[in-house]
Amino acid sequence: MRTLWQRIGLVPSHRPGKWIVVAAWLAATATATPVAGTIGQIMANDERSWLPRSAQSTRAVDIQKTEFPAADPADLLVVYERASGLTSGDLATAQADRSRLTAYADTPIGPVTRSSDGRALLITVPIASSTLETGEVESIVDAARDVLAGSARDGLTVLTTGPAASRADTTRASGTVETGLLIVTLALVALILAATYRSPILVVVPLVCVALASVTAQALVATLARYAGLNVNGSSLVLLEVLILGVGTDYALLMISRYRREQAIEPDRPAAMARTTVNTVPTVLGAAATVIAASLALLLARMNSTRSLAPIVLIGVLCAMAVMTTLLPAVLLLFGRLAFWPRKASARSSGGWQRLAESLDRNPRKVWTTSALALGALSFGALLLTIAAPQGAQAFTRTPEFVAGQQILARHFPSGSVSPAQIFAPTAYADRIRPAVTGVPGVAEVTDSEVSPNGSWTRITVVLADDPGSTAARRTIRQLRAMTAEITPDAVVGGRTAATLDQNEAMIADLRTVVPLTILGIAIVLALLLRTPVAAAVLVGCVLSSAGAGLGIAGLVLAAIGHPVVDPAALLLGFIFLVALGADYAIFLMSRARQEAESAGHRQGVRQALVGTGGVITSAGLVLAATFSVLIATPVVLNLQIGILVAAGVLVDTFVVRTLLVPALALDLGPRTWWPRRVQV
Repeated sequence: MRTLWQRIGLVPSHRPGKWIVVAAWLAATATATPVAGTIGQIMANDERSWLPRSAQSTRAVDIQKTEFPAADPADLLVVYERASGLTSGDLATAQADRSRLTAYADTPIGPVTRSSDGRALLITVPIASSTLETGEVESIVDAARDVLAGSARDGLTVLTTGPAASRADTTRASGTVETGLLIVTLALVALILAATYRSPILVVVPLVCVALASVTAQALVATLARYAGLNVNGSSLVLLEVLILGVGTDYALLMISRYRREQAIEPDRPAAMARTTVNTVPTVLGAAATVIAASLALLLARMNSTRSLAPIVLIGVLCAMAVMTTLLPAVLLLFGRLAFWPRKASARSSGGWQRLAESLDRNPRKVWTTSALALGALSFGALLLTIAAPQGAQAFTRTPEFVAGQQILARHFPSGSVSPAQIFAPTAYADRIRPAVTGVPGVAEVTDSEVSPNGSWTRITVVLADDPGSTAARRTIRQLRAMTAEITPDAVVGGRTAATLDQNEAMIADLRTVVPLTILGIAIVLALLLRTPVAAAVLVGCVLSSAGAGLGIAGLVLAAIGHPVVDPAALLLGFIFLVALGADYAIFLMSRARQEAESAGHRQGVRQALVGTGGVITSAGLVLAATFSVLIATPVVLNLQIGILVAAGVLVDTFVVRTLLVPALALDLGPRTWWPRRVQV
């Protein structure tokens, strides 16, 4: 391994090698930076980027765009509300705004609509649907809001909503990590690094390496999006940044910790670095392989947004791994003995970890049974959660303007009129479908029927009696689909409610498919890496226990803060990240235990592994929990739920599973842990 690693140039163990590696990465970063800067221009914001690939709502979007291109607006709705009743001045204000908003309309704006209770007005501004795909809709909505800024006065509320405002607000919220929050997170990671190594160089160098990995990954993602059709959205970019910061810093901690130990033994720094890479790179590769296995399972997801995360996660992990196993060693060699300044490299171990190892060795069965029972008890907190995609205000931690506008519309206009269902059927069957629609329970009225320019398709607009985000509305969509299927299998039912229904069903199906495959993939990686099915099975069970406890803690926290309706996508992504990243720490510990056991025997090997990795894995867990915590402060509940789930699970894994459960189980099992290999007691 050592010879191969040096031959391919990844270990800068000779004097020119470190300069070559650093120069290569600087050149790569210089090339990647302008490409990474274009990533915001190629983000997919249209519905097809996240809807299930084979769902009726996705087919409805395609038919709408191909057969009814001129009648495919992204309406911007402007609502006016005065609780005490509208005045003539309010109507005059709305009429003036209607004239000023003409500049942003794709087709002529219709008349101002007054609610039946006399307390609200509505203006529908048609905007070309192409703006949803290009991202131009955000600037249009912002400009329209600037026009309306002076209209809200003297008790009159003026808000924008509808598809255009919804897309603009959602895209902005999903893809935003506030600069101040990111700075706080970086400061927290830097503080953990400083507390671990007490060296300013070892604080700056890993973070600089993370930044280079992030730029490289974003450039690769942007290239795939531009030339290979990869779907990229704001949430996936946020997850990419968080993942690289978390796993990249973890890999750096592992490399630095081993290098410090080897340098204390071997005074020659290039030789110490060569020993470090030989002993550590396989472990880092194994840890990365667990995340890669989990990401590959995502390729089988039905949701486009979930499936597209697979290559993004893969690229992020590979870039972090490549930087930390090549550039980081080269830079550490460049700094020489100053790398650990003002301290010297040493192989010291904490007396606390030594005492913990001795305590576990005295009664391992009591420790692991108590730990397992505690994790099981924590997992019951998951019962407080309801699995469903949050709708409307439930989907955000802070109510965006489009949601507040929807709430006004719901108070003063028919619930389903703002977001009607759309039935697309071959024109030959339209005359049979149209009268049948009115007989479906939950349908308020059929408001429009339009034939495509080539005459092959007919679009029927259906107003639902219930709120578009309600369970009753989704039940009506199912009944409409059943009715149209009896007439012709080619008819599809789309619209906002249909998209929500398809999204929920696809995400539940993804949970049932992707989760078992993820567990299987990680089990295979662990078995191949450790070369023992017993240890692999133990680690898989421990990681699942950690995931269950993390989900239970997340259930308690989310219920306490008022977000108990958990998005299935949050469960899926949170579980995958938690299981894959939790397995990393088990790999760090057990790989070291296997190395130590071969020379010192099983019991002593497990104890030495716990002592030797205790500090670095604890630091790595704190870093990973801190980086995923950045998602908690974003305005999207999906991100918040992923952040809480992963952070809670990682902390459980760090302080309970890896510290107590895994070593206690290994000690109780004895040398059988490494079967079929033979190891002394």
